[in-house]
Amino acid sequence: MGTAKPGSLLAATMQPELESILIGTLGLDVLLALAVYQSLTRMPQWQVNQKRLISVTGLAVGCHIIHSLEEWHFEFYSRFPALLGLAPWPESFFVTFNSLWVVAWCLSIPALSNKISLAIVPIWFLALASVANGLFHPIVALLQ
Repeated sequence: MGTAKPGSLLAATMQPELESILIGTLGLDVLLALAVYQSLTRMPQWQVNQKRLISVTGLAVGCHIIHSLEEWHFEFYSRFPALLGLAPWPESFFVTFNSLWVVAWCLSIPALSNKISLAIVPIWFLALASVANGLFHPIVALLQ
């Protein structure tokens, strides 16, 4: 096999920002896969107190919005990648990423009311990501 010519697909290197985004969000990709798995293996039992599930989900979304604003204010999008030795994420990526998840969670709330099973995927992701985030913060604080 010969060597790749400059500019060819094999010789191309990933842009530092894209590499940072892909590596930096890998943990979230794993959590999303777990959320899909949980959703497929634990279909919602609609006998559960639906009003409570919707209220807790709404509260969790509200908390995430506040948390995202805190992370935006303290420039998490550049500080977190730096911990991993990666390039900072564009601020626009961080804001768009979090906004799209908030929209997904908000749309899942009325879908839960209508007993749409697919709506539970974003809710599982919110729950798993919230727990992981709660574990991650103290660990990072101890390591710094």
